[in-house]
Amino acid sequence: MGGQNEAAVADLNGDGYPDLVIAGYTALGSPVLMPSGFVVLLNDGFGGFSQYTLGAGNKYDSLAVADFNADGISGYRGAEPPAARPSIFS
Repeated sequence: MGGQNEAAVADLNGDGYPDLVIAGYTALGSPVLMPSGFVVLLNDGFGGFSQYTLGAGNKYDSLAVADFNADGISGYRGAEPPAARPSIFS
């Protein structure tokens, strides 16, 4: 039971506030705490967050955050097991 989740904090939309991205999956038979894929929580700067789910249904078991396309804004990348096929969101 369970699943796997990884989280990272970065400014994902260039507004200067730290955002949160969680990549992971929930195994069959376990209580669903988060959907499979990416959950992005964008900080509004006032103590609130807007939640977005991307890549739903994909089972990411790793997460990296960096400026992958050199636009000055952090993006995130996850890999799916077992083939570790990367998906990039910038």
